Amino acid sequence: MKKIRIVVLILFLGLMAGCSSGSSSSSSSGGGGTIDSALVGTWKQSTINNVTVGSNTTVTLKNDGTYTVTVTDTSASCTASGTWSASGGNITTTQTTQISGSCLPNSSSTTSYTVTSTTFTVQHSNGSTEVWVKS
Repeated sequence: MKKIRIVVLILFLGLMAGCSSGSSSSSSSGGGGTIDSALVGTWKQSTINNVTVGSNTTVTLKNDGTYTVTVTDTSASCTASGTWSASGGNITTTQTTQISGSCLPNSSSTTSYTVTSTTFTVQHSNGSTEVWVKS
């Protein structure tokens, strides 16, 4: 299960690092840089490569440029936080704090994305795709 948490968090960090917006939205400057307002809110991970995710993973992207991600599976859970920004179709996340459990070492990544009012899709450079649903 620890491997699952690590993979999910790696995918999340990759997801958040380089995304492109598929909807019109406004942007502002937050703690982590430019913020795409369409991304602000709480998202639950739904699928990775069209396969339903077995763990419960949520991320809350705040309009001040910070985020919190929580991963819970059958054996353990972890929570981490950091900063995020989105500009030019890319989202960048930088994990700065592990709040509880053992997630990933602090790191940063950039990924491309699309977002609608209900879904947030991340396309990683390795070809994998994650779909997150607004909760």
